[in-house]
Amino acid sequence: MQKIGYRADIDGLRAIAIIAVLVYHIAPTRLPHGYLGVDIFFVISGYLITGIILRNLQAGTFRLADFFQRRIARLFPALLAMFALVLPLAFIILTKAEFHEFLDQMLAGIFYVSNIYYYFQSGYFEPDALRQPFLHLWSLAVEEQFYLVIPLLLLALFRFSRLSGMFHVLLLFAALSFVAMLSSSGTSYSFYMPWMRAWEFLAGGLLAWALVAHGWKGFPAPASNLLAVAGLAMVLLPMLSPLPHAHPGPFTVLPVLGSMLLIASGNSLLSRHFLANRLAVFIGLVSYPLYIWHYPLLSLSEYALSGGLITRTQKFVFLIIVFALATATWLLLEKRARLVPARTTRLVLPALLLLAIGAAALRIGNVNTLVTDKFLVVSASAARDWNFPGSLHAVPGEERGVHVNFPNRPVEVIFIGDSHAQQYAPRVMHLTRQHPEKTHVISFVTEAGCPPLEGFVLRKGKKCELKRQKIYRQVKQHQSTLEKIIIAGAWNRYMFDHAMLRKRQARIMCDGELRDYTYPGYERCLIHGLKSMILHLRKIAPNAKIVLLQDNPMDQRFSPSWHLQRGNYVSFLLSYRIAHALGLVSSSMSFGDVSPFARQQQQAAFSKRLHQSLQHMMDALHDPASAICPGEICNPLFEADNSPWYKYWDKDHMSATYAQRFEMLDHLFLKSANGSVALRRNSDRKTEKQETGG
Repeated sequence: MQKIGYRADIDGLRAIAIIAVLVYHIAPTRLPHGYLGVDIFFVISGYLITGIILRNLQAGTFRLADFFQRRIARLFPALLAMFALVLPLAFIILTKAEFHEFLDQMLAGIFYVSNIYYYFQSGYFEPDALRQPFLHLWSLAVEEQFYLVIPLLLLALFRFSRLSGMFHVLLLFAALSFVAMLSSSGTSYSFYMPWMRAWEFLAGGLLAWALVAHGWKGFPAPASNLLAVAGLAMVLLPMLSPLPHAHPGPFTVLPVLGSMLLIASGNSLLSRHFLANRLAVFIGLVSYPLYIWHYPLLSLSEYALSGGLITRTQKFVFLIIVFALATATWLLLEKRARLVPARTTRLVLPALLLLAIGAAALRIGNVNTLVTDKFLVVSASAARDWNFPGSLHAVPGEERGVHVNFPNRPVEVIFIGDSHAQQYAPRVMHLTRQHPEKTHVISFVTEAGCPPLEGFVLRKGKKCELKRQKIYRQVKQHQSTLEKIIIAGAWNRYMFDHAMLRKRQARIMCDGELRDYTYPGYERCLIHGLKSMILHLRKIAPNAKIVLLQDNPMDQRFSPSWHLQRGNYVSFLLSYRIAHALGLVSSSMSFGDVSPFARQQQQAAFSKRLHQSLQHMMDALHDPASAICPGEICNPLFEADNSPWYKYWDKDHMSATYAQRFEMLDHLFLKSANGSVALRRNSDRKTEKQETGG
């Protein structure tokens, strides 16, 4: 197959892209938007792949088999080498629960569907990025999916209209993809789905079309020098910008357009002397194995060392290791494999398939890893102990996202709210199994991240408003049989978790405008939004009792993951996990290190203000914190089946194991002896002593 003539400056552009990604992953505050390097890679891939296909179509030498063999020879050897080394490392470093997630992600990476896998893992409960060793493979999956479609598309267009008629079709597809991306900018869907990223590949593809179809060599020298500088600025300045912005979104146009200008200005002084210098070219040549190797090793460092790579020395050593692996991969595998693509394909495909079979066998076999320390095993398992909807039923004919414990029976209780409503589902299902005749028919109409209050929006989207309307429809649908409406929300998060509020661009309508948490009247706005929703519910279902659950405490010291990161060092590079797995040290971490702590005063004070503002509107208010932190002292642990376990699985959500034993709200879930509504008002009793199981 013919290739587009080699251009050293494009390898230099690759160097900018990979350096940006590396800096963003190792020191994100240094380059807040370094992830835009991936968008540069997309433009380059679109330019090179489209150009190769068009040139071979024009020469009559294009064959699909040759094309895919060359793609396999280019991509698969490095991927196979990375998997082969990282798998045993994971077996040494990860606990059983972590290793099983690792294998799931590895299988998705082998079959180039990582973008689909991580899309379904994304959302409110998305794991920490560095706790997902193959997260970076989402971009390779998108590229591979592009490689599957673009040759078929260009082949069909060439047969019908030759090269001259392709431009308008490619431009149309790029425009459709771009508009679709803008319509859902900043969402997981637009981030991971290949058709939302197609416009970036096609941006480079349109440049390649101009080169092949019309022999366009780029801009003339005077304009080229100016446009190259402009292009470099459009690439670098968005990466350095301290301002938050949706990605992909309108801002993404800048690095994409900047990459196009740099590719089209190959004869500029900047391209010849900056992008095409030897160091930049070398980094560009090893950019693919650098990308392949850096993230899983960085992720395993996060697991192995307390808090990952912290010191400059650690980061420097890490970079040396990654560059050494990337260079060896390029010299020993990539360069040789590309010379004999057919032979490489025959060797690599069976090897990857065998690796996939082995990973699947380990996953199905439920194997243990070398990390058996009880503290690590329990903490890692508890960090995954979330179970919603669990065994609740999605009712046929009901709206999506509505779950009930008894299908095909009239709903008596509706649980509305966010994930802090969902966390009580394990207790509901436990009572349903143990006392089916006494348990109410309870429906969960919830949406993680959307509080049950009017006027709240995320990223200027309509998700939360649509969920509120669904709540009202469900309450109206069941108003004739509805006895109770239970409202629960992560009030502490919406009040105090400023990092989450910034990340999700949370706003609430107040005083005629959308306000964020920095607004002086923000607390008043939250309470007003909750009051408005309560009044609306009263109108729809006047006979139903309305119960408000105040928030459970929020603190990072509840999180099993936080405890996993404490005291993991044995030496500079050797972690406690590795030392324990290799038998170099005996177990030294214990649950004695997990000490109780006082509940944060600001959260307790906010709960009191919330109670004072709403008690006259409610039939009952309950404070789960009184059971979780009796006497204001919070112990992250409790006894479950004669073994320590965590009350939470992160910093503010109950673990499923603890929630299943949480008896405090049983009177809301169970019918009273005479069949009437079992409801108790907080104001009717001076003290309330509740116990949780275990």
